[in-house]
Amino acid sequence: MQTTQANQRSGPRNVFLAGMVGAGLFTRLGRKKDDWKKHLAELSRFGVSVMDNFLDGRWCDELIERFDALESIAKPYDNDRRIFAIERISSVHFHTYADSKILNEIGVQYTGVPQELLATMAAKLYADPNALGSGGGWHRDSFLPQYKAICYLTDVTADNGPFEYIPGSQRLKNKFLYDFRSRLRRGPVTSRYEQAEIDEYCSFFDITPRVFTAPRGTVILVDSSGLHRGRPIKEGIRYALTNYYKSSRLLFSERGRDGGIYGNIDETLKAYEEMTAARR
Repeated sequence: MQTTQANQRSGPRNVFLAGMVGAGLFTRLGRKKDDWKKHLAELSRFGVSVMDNFLDGRWCDELIERFDALESIAKPYDNDRRIFAIERISSVHFHTYADSKILNEIGVQYTGVPQELLATMAAKLYADPNALGSGGGWHRDSFLPQYKAICYLTDVTADNGPFEYIPGSQRLKNKFLYDFRSRLRRGPVTSRYEQAEIDEYCSFFDITPRVFTAPRGTVILVDSSGLHRGRPIKEGIRYALTNYYKSSRLLFSERGRDGGIYGNIDETLKAYEEMTAARR
């Protein structure tokens, strides 16, 4: 009797998971090329573009549930919990997001070089107004163009730690101009920026940071060589996914190792093996 009841309970879930695989196939088909042109134009001009309704709310719920089941192996960063390369241990993450051909192809078109998924990072951010926010405050991921895709799995308001970006800060000319003119900048060797430097930058270029509040399922396409941060989260919990991409060409090839992501991937896989071994 218990076996029959278990099968009845698992039936709808199995159907749903099969739908997840179908969702992965959908992401391989791509959207209209006109949409791609819009995103490419915005990335080129602003360094950031928004893709609405990328994931259905039910898929977001499934991804959140899977993260919570794996949270014990997440790496803590203040109030941030991160699982790097979650697509290697969660087929749901792989099929619904990590393996998206749409996101990959936009990166190829934007950077002009082949893009390969380095890892999908799943993150859970707890409210803490005293923390710097996701990413540890204002920064660039690199000096050269670099592409990644961020997906909100929960609705994000101004109080839920939204992604924030300085439009145009990805442009090479603006990077050099600011470092040359700044009275506050400590030099181009650091990728971190104090709030006073951000204020000075915005004053120089007469620009305002853009704050990305959006419903769950929204994807933010980013040139992460531009200035960005996750705002400090004041209330609630924010779940998100980030696809990190790399290229085998020239200087792009060192992106992952310089950022320490490979080490984080190794830690995730080791922790997952230990967790599954302990449950046997």
